[in-house]
Amino acid sequence: NLDIGRLQVALDEFKRKELINFARISEVGEVYRPAADAKTAYLKLGSREGVVVGMRFHAGNKGLHGTITSKGVVEVRAVFPEMAEATVTHLDNERIPIVTGDLLVNPFYHPRRPVVVRIVGREQASGTLSKTEAVSRIEAIGGVVRARITPDLDFVILTDENLGEAPP
Repeated sequence: NLDIGRLQVALDEFKRKELINFARISEVGEVYRPAADAKTAYLKLGSREGVVVGMRFHAGNKGLHGTITSKGVVEVRAVFPEMAEATVTHLDNERIPIVTGDLLVNPFYHPRRPVVVRIVGREQASGTLSKTEAVSRIEAIGGVVRARITPDLDFVILTDENLGEAPP
């Protein structure tokens, strides 16, 4: 169990840092005015683009080969037609703040195209959202959840209990 816990921590760290380096993931907006306290940021995305309270974005800048390197995570706490106010919930390095012009990435959100997913697994995985709650959150940000695996899927999400099993 200890090895599984360490592997899960390593996987979470990898996902947080590397997920946004894939070519499929692109920036969807940018930070245009961080507050002086470095705990609040204003985003160039708003309700017109389907942004809702609770959405999270990685904020970062373009690195080598055009990939986006994460600097931290922001969570939307207020939404206006053309902008959103967000709280900085995590910084990868406390000495490197989120600044004006940092790009925003969320693999489950795109302002012009819904992300299509399939959730495979039991209704309630231990310590996580239920499938019903996950579907509700994905649909709230404009995503589409399929009942079957189809060619237009962007992601297949496996519940914790199904890791290592083949999808039905």
